[in-house]
Amino acid sequence: MARAEVSAPPPPPPNAGSSSAPGAKRPKSPHGMLYGTTFPAMIPVFLLGSAVYLVRVPHNDDDSTIAMTQQRMFRDLTQHLTCWCTNGAHKNNTEWTGVDTPAPLGLQLAQLTLAHEKEMEAAQERVRVLEAEIDALQAQRLAASSMGVSSSAQTTGLGSSFQDERLQVAVAGAGKAASWWKWW
Repeated sequence: MARAEVSAPPPPPPNAGSSSAPGAKRPKSPHGMLYGTTFPAMIPVFLLGSAVYLVRVPHNDDDSTIAMTQQRMFRDLTQHLTCWCTNGAHKNNTEWTGVDTPAPLGLQLAQLTLAHEKEMEAAQERVRVLEAEIDALQAQRLAASSMGVSSSAQTTGLGSSFQDERLQVAVAGAGKAASWWKWW
């Protein structure tokens, strides 16, 4: 029998840390594998999950409406995903889906600020009206006290038997600027 010739074993590969072999590939680290494979695979899941929050579902108790709404949800969801990059999720655009996407946070804050300012202006106007009413009532009270009519009987409607000393003190000091501090 002829003996097969045994060849010498191949040389060992160069060290991974050495830069002597420019074409040699280093093994990927666990973080590199995570960022290279897992995260790109999660992008469609992220887009799908975030698009669910863009779909506004009307809340009706009618079963047929709920079934139709569920059928429309998938169609609207796919439209949101296709328009995610083209139109941008930040636009309040209802032309392509018929579903109102939420306004961006900055726009919502601006709307809230304007609504608050409008309420404050209405409240300030109401305060001005009430202050004018108070001034008119104080003027009537001063006119009544200068004529000698009992101010407590006139303002309370209880007759002359009701005598409130604090009210008379307040009426007597109504012309002074600091008289309202007593009631504070």
